[in-house]
Amino acid sequence: MEKTLSFVRNRVNLKPVSADYSNVSQEGYIMLLLQYIRTANNFLDYKLEKDTEDESSFSGRWEKLKRYKCDPWNELKLFERTLRSPKVISKEIEEIKEFDLDKITVSRKFRVDDRDMRIAYSYLRFLEETGLPLQIGNSTIGKESANGTLKRLFKIAPFWTSAILIRIGDNKSVNIIFNRDSISRMPTKNVDVLVLQYLKVANDSNLTTQIDFERFANYFKRNLYTLLPEILSRLCVKTTFDVKVRLLNYLLEIFNSPIRNNFMNVDNLTNRLINSFNKTEQMELINSLLKFPNLGNLSDAHGLDFANPLSYVDTEKKLPIDFDRPKLNDELIEDLFKSARLLKNGERSWVICTLLFLEENGLLTEKWREQLGVVLWKNVDSTGFPVDINYHKFAFLFLPSPKEINLEKLFKEYIMSTPFPIQEKNAGITIGNKEITICTNLVGARNQIKWTKEEIIELSRRLFEWWGSDKKYLEKYSQSKEDERYKEFYFRFNKMMDVFVFVIAPNLDFEYEVELKDKIILLIEELKKLSIPTLRLEAAFVKIKLQN
Repeated sequence: MEKTLSFVRNRVNLKPVSADYSNVSQEGYIMLLLQYIRTANNFLDYKLEKDTEDESSFSGRWEKLKRYKCDPWNELKLFERTLRSPKVISKEIEEIKEFDLDKITVSRKFRVDDRDMRIAYSYLRFLEETGLPLQIGNSTIGKESANGTLKRLFKIAPFWTSAILIRIGDNKSVNIIFNRDSISRMPTKNVDVLVLQYLKVANDSNLTTQIDFERFANYFKRNLYTLLPEILSRLCVKTTFDVKVRLLNYLLEIFNSPIRNNFMNVDNLTNRLINSFNKTEQMELINSLLKFPNLGNLSDAHGLDFANPLSYVDTEKKLPIDFDRPKLNDELIEDLFKSARLLKNGERSWVICTLLFLEENGLLTEKWREQLGVVLWKNVDSTGFPVDINYHKFAFLFLPSPKEINLEKLFKEYIMSTPFPIQEKNAGITIGNKEITICTNLVGARNQIKWTKEEIIELSRRLFEWWGSDKKYLEKYSQSKEDERYKEFYFRFNKMMDVFVFVIAPNLDFEYEVELKDKIILLIEELKKLSIPTLRLEAAFVKIKLQN
């Protein structure tokens, strides 16, 4: 690039007086590109300090070029000024309300001059004609303007903007054109065409087979590794069944690829694709789903991207009662159980996940279910529950287990030995909890466990202890409902109310527990004072009022 700049400057010097400014213009664009390349290289080499001598030389020459109106930096800024702003929608019919009542002026435009769109097209032409890339190493050029063109041109130039999206190489840009709203408005046949085009690009680029020894020398290919899984994960929710099957086959290719770790966001593609199939379709594809290789031994960095596809299946979806379940090969099932007995750690967890999916969907015979109970409970943690699958404790109440294990006793021991999350003094407040594990387990087991009167009284005592200890935080932060600390304790005590509603209330006899009844009435009053809705709590304990 520096040699090219010297060559162009020599040509400029050969003609000091000329009406042809093409060489001066070329010099300006080469200087722009060279500056970006140097910045990208300095970033890679961790050279954060600017070369003042170089910068001074560039600035001096730049001022001279401006005399000839050769200023690519300014051109980029002018494009960005318009394209980074929200899209301006020109209306064919516009009603203007005048000052006088009931007086409206209707303006009709027979040819809509969409200036926004013209500027977006101009920017793309500018990139093509000047040869400016949108990305050099980890540095970007005109990214905000390029994102602006995506918003304005995707509907009328989908393939061009799709190519620009790949050239930008930023995951956040995907949401500009492939968001929930835009995909919902796209006809299914158009989505199918887009998916097939992306798959063709992926196959032509040999993403799953060709090892790139120069570490992604082709930046377009590198960006495909980054963006393609995320794009396909969004489009798959609107495609036809046949195209989804082709996507599933390509996902299998990625999992089997020796260079699978080059791909990013594969977990999103797996999750959305698997759950885009209804339950019946999942059963029809069970043989394909069982072909995925066991990648349970991958490091944590890549293991999350390549989890067992069956672990993403939404368990809330149920098969029709009269559905004719496919019969699996006995040899295949035997191999799975053999692997579960021999493998360890992540690989064993992978197999256990597969077997549990088969059990939950009624694909295992009673003989296999008994074996699953033995295999599942082979390795247990300090609480006595299986460690090879990341399930809540209550989930094991619904799964096979060896006859010698007393599940109810084991579950009760776990609950009684697990503390509620009382906030410790002088300790930081953990923000962003998605659940309170002990509460989730108590509510999840409400129909499986029979609690004695003494156990319910003890649970109630611990819940009141939690409330008594931590209610001060709700009072302290209640001045601002947007305070994250207030939201955190609001969330925690909502989970506490779940336990009162689903576990305590159905198992309590207030005729004999007067003291407990008074505490619950006081709890409801205190919650109301803190503006926390108590309707479900009052409904659960309505018998208190009836007895009063």
